[in-house]
Amino acid sequence: MATCLVTPRDIDILRALERSPLTVRQLLKLSETFAYPFTTERRAQERLRQLCAAGRLRRWFYATARQAAVSYFTLTPAGFQILHGPDARLPSRSCFGPVGIARQRHAHSLAEFLVHLIVATHRAQITIGHFHRENALCLRVGDETLYPDGAFELSAPGSGPFRFFVEMDNNSEKIRGTFSLDTWQRKIAIYERHQNACPERFRVLAVTTAGNERVANILDCARALARNPRRSLVYGITLTAFLPESEPLQIPCFRDHVGRDVSLLPPLPIGLPVSLDYSVSTGAAALKVVSSAPCLEPIPQA
Repeated sequence: MATCLVTPRDIDILRALERSPLTVRQLLKLSETFAYPFTTERRAQERLRQLCAAGRLRRWFYATARQAAVSYFTLTPAGFQILHGPDARLPSRSCFGPVGIARQRHAHSLAEFLVHLIVATHRAQITIGHFHRENALCLRVGDETLYPDGAFELSAPGSGPFRFFVEMDNNSEKIRGTFSLDTWQRKIAIYERHQNACPERFRVLAVTTAGNERVANILDCARALARNPRRSLVYGITLTAFLPESEPLQIPCFRDHVGRDVSLLPPLPIGLPVSLDYSVSTGAAALKVVSSAPCLEPIPQA
């Protein structure tokens, strides 16, 4: 195993890959939030190669019809221990292994969403914390369980924290169905029951790789299951609409269950100091519910 010094940028790389498997291009984009960003894709690729040679990362390949395979990277147990110490309890082996072929499109899309989200928080000087990667947080409601695709808190200067859950949709799940465990109807029903038992609010972000019709169908299901019609629990958006937005947190680019355009956070003051907390939880944990963003509606014109 090759030896190499651990630099502050290496720590940023390891923390990024603790959140999600990433390709070189995704890591290059995310490096905007690093203490020392990469300037080119070639430099990012070279450092990743060195960390793989040192046994801190592993390189895998997405199945693709293209001539050039797209590689992605994950932590190794040694990389995890650099972040958390040699005596830290290791997460499940899935955090260190390859993504199954059936889940690769989902994993890549989720990483695209998370990278853009984190870059947006950095630019807007918003704190992101209590991050849980895919399947790391277990929500228990009665005898049912649900593992979100992601969970995090956003704290704007003077407000928050706001809690969000992410559900990435690749148009492979049924919207409704009582016999299958893998439907949007079941997911939303569990989130509804959980919200009913909690005094504080959260939002579920339904992000789909399909089109606006898919968003509308998911939100129609959310409206049908809403025990309180005035409560906005699910926000929907397409991934293709989210990624081009330069300020996806403050502008109303999401849609709620009654068709209103809503934003995740209220407008933020400019010029406040940056305070980023990329704390990560990799093991199953009990849910801590905190305040979430208000449903921000357009102001009626007089």
